[in-house]
Formats: sequence, structure tokens, C-alpha cells
Amino acid sequence: METYKIQSTATIKDDKSFIYKLFRQLDWMLIVSAGILISFGLVAVYSAASRFGNPEVYYLKQLTAFGTGFFVLLMMISINYRLFRNYAIPIYALSVLVLVLVLLFGIKSRGTKAWFDFYFFTFQPAEVTKILFILVLAAYLDKYWMQIQNIKTVFVSLAIMFVHIVLILLQPDFSSCLVYFPVLLVCSMWPAQIRGICSELRFTEA
Repeated sequence: METYKIQSTATIKDDKSFIYKLFRQLDWMLIVSAGILISFGLVAVYSAASRFGNPEVYYLKQLTAFGTGFFVLLMMISINYRLFRNYAIPIYALSVLVLVLVLLFGIKSRGTKAWFDFYFFTFQPAEVTKILFILVLAAYLDKYWMQIQNIKTVFVSLAIMFVHIVLILLQPDFSSCLVYFPVLLVCSMWPAQIRGICSELRFTEA
């Protein structure tokens, strides 16, 4: 009985430490800022939808999306992001597959075939593939950051990006493509700066 109590107490402490670490990792300034923006967004949705006579439907839909997003956020921050580095190729293959499938089986809305219709909700894969692109590009540049100025590294980085862009342009959804260029620029500049600092340190030591 005493052994069981000790194990139970240890388990509770481990659970508390996990929850404590989880919330400690949160960027509370970012969370609060996002919360303020979401609050303004909910008010704006309710105000705009009140003209149609039933604002609660749109308000609850937006609130449900916020709750789902926050749940996914908690799940993602509990995962060690370094694990994605080992699955860069499958992640990229999945992102390309989803973009191809939406071209074949997606629904057309406002001239753009960019959505899956699951009856209860619609889903736009391009929004998720942007995140997958960041994971794949970061994994590649992390592996070859010392060769960031090599023409092969630049070419592969551009190829990773342009496969997504071409598939998204076929929908066509030009606005979603605009996000890729600044992401590539920022991800490429960071390892380049680190490489420059390392070179300066070597020169100083010499």
C-alpha cells in the first residue's frame, strides 16, 4: 500500500511538472496579443453578421474555430519540434499529395479550386502546407547550414518552394503563394548570418 502511495505521489508530481513546463514555454505576450486580436475579431464578426438577422451562427462558428486552434496549439507546443527534422521527406511528400488531391477532388469557390468539403466544414490545404513547408525548409537548412551559399543548397531550397507554388497557382490562389517568398528569405538569412559569425570567430582566433 505504501509503495502504491509513493508511486501515485510521484506520478502526480510528474504530471504537475509537465503541465508547469508546458505553460512555462508559452510566450504569454504573444498569447495575450493574439487573444486581444481574436476578441476584436469576434466583435467585428458579430457586428457584421447582425445585418443578416442571425449573428449567433457566425459568432459561434468563429468561436469554435478559435477553441479548436487553441487546442491544436497546446498539442503542438507539447511536442519537441526537433522530431520533425527526422521526418522532413514524408512531411513534404504529404504536403504535395494534399495539394494534388485538392486539384482532383476539391470544390470550387469564387473561381478557386482550393477547398475540401467535409459536409460539416470546409478545409483549405494550402493553409496547412505553408506550415509544413516551413518545417521541411528548416530541416533542410539545418542540415546544410554550412553550405548555405552553395548553389546546390539554394537550388534545392527554391525547388522545395516552387513545387508548392506551382500546385497552388493551378488552383489558382495567388494570395497564398505570396507567403512563401518571405519565409524562404528569412529562413535562408538566419543560417547565413550564423555562418558569417562562425567565419569571423575563426578569423579572430587565427
